[in-house]
Amino acid sequence: MVSQLNKKEIILSAGVKVFSKKGFHKASMDDIAKLANVSKGSLYLYFKSKEALFLEIVEQGFKVLIE
Repeated sequence: MVSQLNKKEIILSAGVKVFSKKGFHKASMDDIAKLANVSKGSLYLYFKSKEALFLEIVEQGFKVLIE
């Protein structure tokens, strides 16, 4: 069973891949859900929008750079 934290990490990882490949505007929540192997509804349990998902990915990236 995938824990809630792991599911969020899976979604974030899929988001990084989709945004990297397609760019922000061409990426869709459907693309991310498919790659993460979760329903689109599950994405919205963790992130209220594509923008919110992207922002969290960017914030995590900055944290890695700062460390």
